[in-house]
Amino acid sequence: MKTRLKPFILALLCLILPAACAKKPEVDTDQPGTLKIVYVDEQTFYNEYGQLFNSKFPNVDFEVISFDEMYEFLLNNAFDNKKFYDTYAPDIVRLSSLEEYADLAESGYLADLDALIGADGYSLDSFDDNVLDLLKRPTNGKLYALAPKFDTMALYYNIDLFHKHGIEPPRDGMSWEEMFELARRFPADGPPEERIAGFSDRTHLSSLVIQMAQSEGLNLYTEPSRELTIRSEKWRSIFETILEAARSGAVYVPGVSEITNFNPEHFVQTNLFVAGRSAMTVDNLRLMDLIREFADASGQTFNYGVVTAPISSNTGMTGDTPSLYDLFGINAGSPQQQLAWEFIKYAAGEDYAKLRSKSSVQLLARASFMTEKDGVNLEPFYKVKTNVDAKPLLGAHYEVYGAFDQALQRELTKAVKGEQSIDETIEAIAQTLQEALLKIQT
Repeated sequence: MKTRLKPFILALLCLILPAACAKKPEVDTDQPGTLKIVYVDEQTFYNEYGQLFNSKFPNVDFEVISFDEMYEFLLNNAFDNKKFYDTYAPDIVRLSSLEEYADLAESGYLADLDALIGADGYSLDSFDDNVLDLLKRPTNGKLYALAPKFDTMALYYNIDLFHKHGIEPPRDGMSWEEMFELARRFPADGPPEERIAGFSDRTHLSSLVIQMAQSEGLNLYTEPSRELTIRSEKWRSIFETILEAARSGAVYVPGVSEITNFNPEHFVQTNLFVAGRSAMTVDNLRLMDLIREFADASGQTFNYGVVTAPISSNTGMTGDTPSLYDLFGINAGSPQQQLAWEFIKYAAGEDYAKLRSKSSVQLLARASFMTEKDGVNLEPFYKVKTNVDAKPLLGAHYEVYGAFDQALQRELTKAVKGEQSIDETIEAIAQTLQEALLKIQT
């Protein structure tokens, strides 16, 4: 009786859930072909993807259009990227930014991957939700590209320093204010060659300002009026928080803080955390490699851990939008769309992630395959909750953003030294922004 029912039950399931009974199309891995792709250069491409893909598809050749070749064309053609793609007609497009991705998708230059994913039964279950969200957000929920790798930030902390000073280590979900308060608990005195900082940033205070502004979803000016927002209370609150922490000695300020002798001879680096002289910093995965390289060069080691990057106490979001690496799409006009999809399917797939899980310097979008590095749990990097209102470059033209960053470095240093007030600092930055806006208008 039970044996007779089995075929009936299976048939019924196939009627109710046809996708469960659909047979995946057979892939001819011996098929020959040539794919044109935009990438750094031929050698880098084959080291990163080509050789691995050819182990599955041995008869596929690649014609690599290098970044140098692309840049030279754009330089001579008013940086018209659509003209570049029309001229070179790559089968696989390596997109430089989410802005370019959205623009090309809207213009019809990129093939719809949803149809290919559905026809293939290609699973995205192990794909990082943040990465998928970033790809779907500007294209009304549709996918026109996939990114195998990405970068985001986490809060690193020196376990040994926290233990030495009897301070409870940071936790996931701390606000910026809580993090600075924790940094203030570390001593800010002692001989310069031994002194430590509670917190040091990866570059300068300007990076801190930008991260905090992103977490609040702030812009530098409004559109289309281009009225500056830098004099607002929200911006002022960020400046006050950072300057107070920096003046207390809790935050390391390059060129101001009296902390010396943290570079071993013949080793070029300026990261205080890497040298074991800072209790906390916010950085990406690459910092782990720098810590290891420093230890090899200096013989100095310390224990460290990571928690999620600080969040805004107002929005509950971090100031870090994940950076996508090797964002691959398919030229909608390519005669090799199916073969191009086989490449993207592999590059963004689980087999590639398994092979790269121990060597990647970026996070893998297939999150379940990269759980630790150097004995450190990587889960906090994947927990990031970015502000959907945050805009690239704080909503500014890249020249205005560049002028803003330089003004921050210059004016904040003066403010920390006590050479000018916070009002004078904000006004000086506003003047720089205004001049930069006038420059791009003329």
